[in-house]
Amino acid sequence: MVRAAAGEEDARALLPEAVSVLTSFTNVTEPEPESYRSDRDMSWNMGADRSAATALPMVLLDGDLGALSGVARPDVAVAIESLATSTSTEVHQRLTASLAAVWGKDCEGDEAHQANHATATTVYRELLLGAGLEPWNGQERPHVRLAEPLDASLRQPDLRFDVAMAVNALPSLKTASASDCEHGQVARATLGILIEYDLRAWPAKWARHSYHGSGAWRRELDAWVANQVLAGDDESLDGYLDAFAAVPEQLAGLLTALADRAISPEQAQRLFEIWPTILDHLLPGARHVSGPDDKRPRWRDMVELDKALLPKRPDAAPWSGLAFGKILQRWMDAYAPQPSLCERLTLCLASFGHMISPEGVGLILRMLGDEPARILRDSQYAIGWLHLVLVERPHGLDAHRAVLRQLVDDLAARGSLEAIQVQRELEA
Repeated sequence: MVRAAAGEEDARALLPEAVSVLTSFTNVTEPEPESYRSDRDMSWNMGADRSAATALPMVLLDGDLGALSGVARPDVAVAIESLATSTSTEVHQRLTASLAAVWGKDCEGDEAHQANHATATTVYRELLLGAGLEPWNGQERPHVRLAEPLDASLRQPDLRFDVAMAVNALPSLKTASASDCEHGQVARATLGILIEYDLRAWPAKWARHSYHGSGAWRRELDAWVANQVLAGDDESLDGYLDAFAAVPEQLAGLLTALADRAISPEQAQRLFEIWPTILDHLLPGARHVSGPDDKRPRWRDMVELDKALLPKRPDAAPWSGLAFGKILQRWMDAYAPQPSLCERLTLCLASFGHMISPEGVGLILRMLGDEPARILRDSQYAIGWLHLVLVERPHGLDAHRAVLRQLVDDLAARGSLEAIQVQRELEA
């Protein structure tokens, strides 16, 4: 079928038989039970659903292939929708990837495109409905299909929702949401339902557990929410700051997504409008501290939050240096000296061209502090930076030279071979 789509005449002659086999397979075969085989590829005999997930959307979206196949479009659509009930992650990924081209065409006034949009929307919905989990049976939590309406099912207090399976629908829903048609509206409403579920369930059930696949869910939703917030959605930002107040480190991904997506002048302005509110909630002294009976956050997760509170400018993004400076001042006042955050500070200053400027050097020295043992323990690149400003590019730093040299000597006295090498180069 793939060769037929590429125009091979011999393959096109076999197209009716190929499509007939794949559609009949999907319509009469029960979804494969979950087992160690569930994610094997198409080279195995239990991989026919993977083949169908790749090929059938091509027939649905290509009118010429559909006509050559001799199979009615509704039959192909039913077969594709049936594939969405599979428990195979690979089937889900192949389906959503193959259907992505649907959203490149507007469906208004075009019956075929309307039908294709409807099929894709049904597939995404089925991926979500199929992500329910039954109670633990001693060996696993079998999947169970949730009942419509989805919103009501996701509000059940005893619900177990497999976000690792549901996440396969998120990129496609986000793509579909950009459409102005009724199906785009459905996609936006579905994403709203998932956001509401996330606000309720993530802090209570998912945070600080690192369940398999949950990281992808977090990244996809953080990216969506960040775009909404940068577009002016204060309610989403307030909702996450409030709902995640007891697990503040779980917001690091959202903060990173906000900074990464602030690439236009309007988005940059919006970022600096909301960042003081973020700091008010999440800087040390303001954010929630876990009690003795709470599940403690991982140290590394807290460090990632500390880093994310200083936004890093994307390449060439039109950020205001003055606006960034105000954020930087609050961040420095909250953390300095803390050598473990020196790399973050250096990267953010470098994006503005200040990693080796006199102002930037002063800030980095302040963050490094004056405890050599702590610097060697917590800052991986401090000595490399000292080599840069003392040996490679020392111009214009006379005001800081004595402090920089003393720091090198202190680190060398602690036995740092790299610092000793810097001393030798300075004395050469």
